[in-house]
Amino acid sequence: MSIHLNSLAAYRTEKKTLDHREREILLWLIAHPGEYTDREIQHGMGFMTRADVQPRVSTLIIDGGLLVETGKKKCPLTGRSVRTVTLSEKVMDALSNRSTPPAPSSPHPAPYSPSRHVIPDAGQCALFS
Repeated sequence: MSIHLNSLAAYRTEKKTLDHREREILLWLIAHPGEYTDREIQHGMGFMTRADVQPRVSTLIIDGGLLVETGKKKCPLTGRSVRTVTLSEKVMDALSNRSTPPAPSSPHPAPYSPSRHVIPDAGQCALFS
């Protein structure tokens, strides 16, 4: 069964937000910058199979332009040459241009929270709107 080109174009224009898994993968890559294979992302995120990650990584590359393929490397499990991906310039620019949270009203800063500084608040980044 093939998809008509008009249907595919309509899907791409309608799909403006990330689904739950795509958002999880993107946030994981933001928190762990670098170049990864699908299997490395799978293991890093704690998923059982590569199929939990691979289709969403492809969608983030093809439909969103949020990830880019950076090259290939040999998979230690299969011995095959597999793609590596990283965050696109589009994501990096959006992260560097996001607004900073307002200053606390108290004269004492909020306690340090590593997770607060590693993963951006979805509301502050245009990628998640």
